[in-house]
Amino acid sequence: MFQVTPRDALRFTKLCVCFIFTWPPWPEANNIVKLLFNFFSWSSIIFPTLLGIALLNAARYQLDDYLALTKSLCLAFSCLQLVIKILVCKGHRSRLEMIHCSVKDFIENATAREMALLQRYVNRCAPMHFIVNVFALVAGLAMISGPFLLPINLPSDAKYPFDVDKHPGWDVAYLHHVVAGMQCASITPIECHAAVLIWFAGARLELLSEEFQNVTSIQEFNECIKKHQILLKKTDEMIEIVRLIVVTSTLMAGLSIVTGAIHIISHEAMVIKFQFIVIDGGFALILFISAWPAENLINFSNEIGQGAYNSPWIQNRPEMRKNVLFVLQRSQMQCSISVPGILPEHSLRYYTAFLSKTFSFFTTLRIVFDDSNN
Repeated sequence: MFQVTPRDALRFTKLCVCFIFTWPPWPEANNIVKLLFNFFSWSSIIFPTLLGIALLNAARYQLDDYLALTKSLCLAFSCLQLVIKILVCKGHRSRLEMIHCSVKDFIENATAREMALLQRYVNRCAPMHFIVNVFALVAGLAMISGPFLLPINLPSDAKYPFDVDKHPGWDVAYLHHVVAGMQCASITPIECHAAVLIWFAGARLELLSEEFQNVTSIQEFNECIKKHQILLKKTDEMIEIVRLIVVTSTLMAGLSIVTGAIHIISHEAMVIKFQFIVIDGGFALILFISAWPAENLINFSNEIGQGAYNSPWIQNRPEMRKNVLFVLQRSQMQCSISVPGILPEHSLRYYTAFLSKTFSFFTTLRIVFDDSNN
């Protein structure tokens, strides 16, 4: 049976985001590679930005047609989300490069025990990452295949400053939709990229928790404390990047689900409904992809204190007891992904609350539509 290794998982994650150039080249890459990366990373912003502008331009003329208006807004929100996430990755390029090198070096120099734990993490999340990336690809293909399945001219109602009803205007507009649509399908790989970094931080904390339990002297315990401080610093740097991606996903998922829900419960063609079911379902999966490792990170940042408490501190000097107390107090300040006033604490509990409110909204909207039709 084929098994995905931690190295394979890292390569797959990098491959999935290569179309939008958010994974910086390794430090040993030559100047030409870095120059090309800079060029394509900036150019990857152009297509979704222009499509978003064209969709907002179309929305100006659809104020009397709420179905067309919400469709344009839903797709514009997807473009905006992609642009924001690319800019976040570009703004933190040096920090991302450092984190990637840390992950790569740890995997290459991991002991048998460390590699076994990393493999357990990969076995846990690799199937889900593969499924959601395929789901995102299907969403992109479903959107751009609209003109071949439905009596529509373009995949969206985007309004261009030239005639798109005949060639070559139609060819340019459709090519723009194809490129921007497949780039928007890379929103999910960006989230998987962020999730991999969160999973890795949680794995390092779990390993350190086990090390605390296995110490035999105060010197080893002090070494674990130093490792803990370094890990906390690296985790905080990772959270600075990831929380911007997560909060963008949360806000845009809410907006897109609100606008897409109208099409799902309306009496439109099944192909149109399927497009928005895929988009809204994709946004729900995107939030789960990061909520799952975020929950794991919270658990094992707290578990450090339990690991220190389970160490043989009673048999050692009073100085070690003071150090145990210090670790216990520090572990109460859990590592969590949050943005004050917007995202309280990203976790599975928050995710279930989000889903509950989403289903409540669908139910309420369905009742309103039934009443209006009657």
